[in-house]
Amino acid sequence: MQPARLGDNVPVHRSRLSTRGILAVLACSAVVLTGCRATDSSSAAEPACSDPLESELGLPTLDVPARFTTTAGQLRFRVTGMSPDALIPIDTTTVFLGSTETFPHRDPQRLEWPDNAAYRVRVSLDAEGYVDVAAGTYWAVSSAGGRIYAAACPGTSVSDVAAVQPS
Repeated sequence: MQPARLGDNVPVHRSRLSTRGILAVLACSAVVLTGCRATDSSSAAEPACSDPLESELGLPTLDVPARFTTTAGQLRFRVTGMSPDALIPIDTTTVFLGSTETFPHRDPQRLEWPDNAAYRVRVSLDAEGYVDVAAGTYWAVSSAGGRIYAAACPGTSVSDVAAVQPS
């Protein structure tokens, strides 16, 4: 049997969605769209606390990452100072966290990303990112620059911050 060619008449089997199927798809979509905000690394929901303690990590880069220590739990990240009004607007970034036992290693396919991060969190100027992390000491960098802030809710702490400030 030969494969079909562009000009061949090949039967196409189309399935029909019933009303019940359409309602099920809509219900699932509503749950996904209105459910918890998830990060790339976890299904962490927004913190239950209303006023998390925030630490500035500065302006880290792959060459000079910020460092901090945390207890296990949920962290919130936000970034300021990106350029939404630039010629090519930047209003979204990914914050990468990796173990300080290693140094951020530049991904050969995406030079602004480290390829050895333990966690990554998508953050925009309009929306913070959340992630559940294990206790440890981490480096932090942002794929699109900007000033990074890490916040911990009660029960989780951020300490020993080594923020990066421009020279």
